[in-house]
Amino acid sequence: MLAGLALILALVLVNLLPVNPYFDIVLADWRQGRYLHFNGLSQWLAWV
Repeated sequence: MLAGLALILALVLVNLLPVNPYFDIVLADWRQGRYLHFNGLSQWLAWV
């Protein structure tokens, strides 16, 4: 019951709080290669 209440509270906070002001900056600085490196790492970990 406590986990369910925590989930509901988190959903309410996510929907009510303002958008992160740094999100646009991070999105502008994002490079495709970072995701590809993470993808390669996750595939390697899955293989291990």
